[in-house]
Amino acid sequence: MSAEGPAFHRWIDPAGRGAPQGVHEVHSTEAERAAIARWLDVPAVRSLEAALAIRRTGASEAEAEGAIRAEIELICGVSLDPFVQSFEIPVRATFRRPPAQSLSEIDSASAEGELDLEADEPRDWTQHGIDLGALIAEEVSLALPDFPRKPGAELPSDAAPAVEDAPPNPFAALKGLVEKP
Repeated sequence: MSAEGPAFHRWIDPAGRGAPQGVHEVHSTEAERAAIARWLDVPAVRSLEAALAIRRTGASEAEAEGAIRAEIELICGVSLDPFVQSFEIPVRATFRRPPAQSLSEIDSASAEGELDLEADEPRDWTQHGIDLGALIAEEVSLALPDFPRKPGAELPSDAAPAVEDAPPNPFAALKGLVEKP
């Protein structure tokens, strides 16, 4: 995966007048899917779409929840054959605007409350709004298997290494070099 993010953006501003609330259907173009495939380092992204419900949960916070559907061509780690795998990825993310706080507010906020280590860190809500495209691309990257395996692919039985009972002794080769008096 390349260091820079994918060229896939869908900006929505949940704070604007007549702000878009409700379900947003996101569809990718062929060029966007090719850019995401390069970013993910996979042969191809055949399809990528999402249905995400956006709702405001506070003055400076919004939530996106829904599902991503994707068909991605992967390379089998066993047979090295390409194959297509379908994904249905549930998504739930919180977006938060950076607060405009004074130093005294920051000190009092850090002294109060507990830190929840299990909670996901809110994503950035920038001056452009929230980027559903980046959210979708990141969630797809997290759903990809570490070791893709084509259904039915198995290692050949003659390729399996023989298992010895005892590990080899690294000093066994030196034994013959020692002269006995």
